[in-house]
Amino acid sequence: MLANDKLYIVVRKDLDSGSQLAQSCHVAFEFSRQHPDISIRWQEHSNYICILSAKDEEEIIQLLDKAKENSINHSVFREEDLNNSITAIALEPGIHSKKLCKKLKLA
Repeated sequence: MLANDKLYIVVRKDLDSGSQLAQSCHVAFEFSRQHPDISIRWQEHSNYICILSAKDEEEIIQLLDKAKENSINHSVFREEDLNNSITAIALEPGIHSKKLCKKLKLA
């Protein structure tokens, strides 16, 4: 892991800004719980976070499918109050995540 490797959070742009913030936090905690070794290394060596936006749930699902195809460690957060829809994903730090997210804009 490089010193400036970022943890990538992708949240839905079709949510209001308060919801985007909450969903980003939810998925970051979920990633930390599911991938403690990666999270600890990231916090010790980098601690950078990049929060990006995807158009909607469909675009997040497409990113998620590509992350799975490329064996990128990830976490998904589904919001119960929004019909259990996917609201945010987190992707492990690294070049593969960076490439996957390069066309996304900051949230």
